[in-house]
Amino acid sequence: ELVRADEVLGSYLNSPLPPVEESDLTEKECLVIGRWLGDGHRASAHRRSGKRGGTGQFFISCSYEEAPNLVNLLGEYTGAINDTGTSKQISIRNLSPLLRKTLSLCGERATEKHVPGILLALDQVKAEALLSGYLSADGHYVAKYDRWMASSVSRTLLLDMAIVAHRARGVVSSVYAGRPPRTHIIRGRKVESSQDWVFCFRNSPGYRQSGWIDSDGAWKKVRTSE
Repeated sequence: ELVRADEVLGSYLNSPLPPVEESDLTEKECLVIGRWLGDGHRASAHRRSGKRGGTGQFFISCSYEEAPNLVNLLGEYTGAINDTGTSKQISIRNLSPLLRKTLSLCGERATEKHVPGILLALDQVKAEALLSGYLSADGHYVAKYDRWMASSVSRTLLLDMAIVAHRARGVVSSVYAGRPPRTHIIRGRKVESSQDWVFCFRNSPGYRQSGWIDSDGAWKKVRTSE
């Protein structure tokens, strides 16, 4: 029986985990995918002609200060390092056919980023690698509240990451609206920013949480209905 969305305030909604499926992706490859989901982009082979598609090249961008740690994280996947004038841009090399295919399923534009179904079905160890890679890009730890937080313009990506965090760390995550669409100036250029979304979870499962996890999945309390 379906329940109207405006009648669930105060109730709990269930978010089950998909069954685990064996994957030939390595833990390191999952880590690379997670980092790319946060800071990566794809340069299409047909971009100059205005067409979409093609094999293309995958890149991860970071600040100058972050570059040494990113190179260390990528290890053998570190390719050419370019200076854009405002950041470092590192190409990903040594991609296996499976890694390339998986990255191509994750979306190209920032607002289109998501976790494909094959990654939502990873086991706990590989899900942890995926989550850790993503948090190394968009996440930060708030010690005062023992909480991990990340933000993105892709709501879908963060809802997917809530499932990944459930598998990886046994936590119930929250996803909510952050800063609204806005206009600001960066280096003299007028930039239109999209709606920002926030993803967070307690580092200690079960601590002061209104939601919980049981054999049916994660249960989350409905606090607002819009």
